Amino acid sequence: EGNSGGLDKSRSQGNETVLVVEDEKAVRDLTARILRQLGYKVLTAASGAEAIEISHSYAGSLTLLVTDVVMPNMSGRQVADAARVRRPSLRVLFITGFSYNSALGRGDALEPGMEIMRKPFLLDAFASKVNELIALQPI
Repeated sequence: EGNSGGLDKSRSQGNETVLVVEDEKAVRDLTARILRQLGYKVLTAASGAEAIEISHSYAGSLTLLVTDVVMPNMSGRQVADAARVRRPSLRVLFITGFSYNSALGRGDALEPGMEIMRKPFLLDAFASKVNELIALQPI
């Protein structure tokens, strides 16, 4: 058993698929690497439009969407709403460098199965939040 960097891999069943949407390549790559270390299958998208295309292609197998909130042309919330049309039970973790209110805007409330984390975050906190969302009962 190699060193997994101390991340808790105990929750992954090995068959959950996570879509990571982040316009900054370094952040997208790091997030994907962490999720793979946790044992999840990972798909990545560099834009909202690409994410929606992927989410529709893989709608039946997606468990979690991890998306930046502020991206060019389309917000993470718009991506999440579009992805949930095909997969209503999709869990969503919004990640943002902005405050909660400015990130979602208009006082949008998070729906069940949605969470938000501020960047930068500790790896263990991110891993715990991902595992917690994936472990939720179907919405």
